[in-house]
Amino acid sequence: MLEISVEELAKKLEEFSAEARPKPKKNQQTRPSDEIYTRNSLINMRAAINRHISDLQRNIDIVNGQAFRNANGVLDGLLKTRLQDGLKKTVY
Repeated sequence: MLEISVEELAKKLEEFSAEARPKPKKNQQTRPSDEIYTRNSLINMRAAINRHISDLQRNIDIVNGQAFRNANGVLDGLLKTRLQDGLKKTVY
């Protein structure tokens, strides 16, 4: 995080938003493909990453920064799609 460029970080966050899944529970060998993070979990992860970047003294804001519009759009679109599909509250 100390040396990654803003553009590369934005791209990684786009991928993360689209692909993030919980790891399997202790008694499971593999994770079912339908397990997903809740809306609040994804938003909280983004906020935690933003705080971590701030703690590293990098002047980057992944929540409101212009360079992160696409990454935030991916997350917003994902959350809207899940809401439309009835996946607002998912238990994992």
